[in-house]
Amino acid sequence: MVKLDQIVSVYENLEKVLDSLPEQIPSPIKTKIRDAILNDKELKEIVDNIKNRRAPRYLLIGNTGHGKSSLINAMVGYYAAHVSSVQIGTKETERYDILDEEGNVAFSVLDSRGINESFPDEKKEKAEDQLTEEMSNFTPDAVLYIHKAKERASMGKEIEFLKNVSIRYEKMNHQKLPILTVLTQCDELDPASKKEPSLYNERKLQNIKTTKEEVEKIIASYGLEVKCVIVTSSLMEYEQSYEDLNRMTISQKRTIKPETDGRYQIEELKEILIDSIEDVYAQMGSIAEFRVAKVLKSLARKFTHIFTGIAGVVAATPIPVSDVFILCAIEAVLVMIIAALSGREVSFKTAGELVVSFGGVGALGFGARVAAQQLSKFVNAFFPGAGSAVSASIAVAGMETTGNLAIKYYFS
Repeated sequence: MVKLDQIVSVYENLEKVLDSLPEQIPSPIKTKIRDAILNDKELKEIVDNIKNRRAPRYLLIGNTGHGKSSLINAMVGYYAAHVSSVQIGTKETERYDILDEEGNVAFSVLDSRGINESFPDEKKEKAEDQLTEEMSNFTPDAVLYIHKAKERASMGKEIEFLKNVSIRYEKMNHQKLPILTVLTQCDELDPASKKEPSLYNERKLQNIKTTKEEVEKIIASYGLEVKCVIVTSSLMEYEQSYEDLNRMTISQKRTIKPETDGRYQIEELKEILIDSIEDVYAQMGSIAEFRVAKVLKSLARKFTHIFTGIAGVVAATPIPVSDVFILCAIEAVLVMIIAALSGREVSFKTAGELVVSFGGVGALGFGARVAAQQLSKFVNAFFPGAGSAVSASIAVAGMETTGNLAIKYYFS
């Protein structure tokens, strides 16, 4: 969560950064930079969504022993939910919160009881009413229907149950919930000896593909609309026992790396889940847990795009040498912003030194780029405007290069 808050912090401190620009930069250029950044609608919307984000809520539905808790662990990347390979895991509907490193709720889960174990046919309608009511109180943002990839038994009854519940929920709440079908434990598909994705051979990959296609047909035959059918593995084995892991704090758990990491298509599942959520604030909350690094890089590229446009305007000035200092300063500001998005704070002087090093092999490369840009302006004496256009092109390319290198430097 803290990483996403960096965007808000950077945005709210931009005025201060822009006010610290050297006095030699003309006021019109400063105003243009300020307007280009602070009046950008997309940036404003992103910051607003981050400020108002909330923890998303997911309903997990499926039989016990099909890997619901393991899936949660695989998605967050550490041992967060109780897993038992001996006892029956979920005996009744249970709500629990997954916390981030600061102890805030990252997302909430309503873990439904095993459908077939708990809901015999004669009580099916009552069970549907009960789950619909629990869902209405919980108001999930998405439903994850979980089933073992290797099994097909009882799937028809489960799909029919889920379809009826989703219809009841939609009528009661005037909201259609996105449903994702997650087939778990694909590591058990033949050949079962191939547990790690890097070892999956053609035979196993074909079995995964066939399983997905068969389940899609079954779901379609019952008329249940789902966002996707995705085949996954949540296999994560630790040196520590479950008892030892349960005694650890969240911070300690996050530092423990699995001895065996056989996760498969978990990142793809998280991306689909984020894109399936309709509530923008819940979506941003999901992004905070699952996609924060991509968002920060995306914002860095957004700032690079804005500054590239400014560089083109500045470099089009027809007087040689007049814009060298301005462009260097603007590139330094861009580097400062990208550094701040990565969680680093650099001074204007340090940023300027990095700009020089990014320009090529030390100052020589940077000087060559500036010289080429400035010399192009003398073309104006023979072809009015042509030299400035060339200069602008060089400046745009230089700014874009600086931004891209800064992103690699600070994020990689």
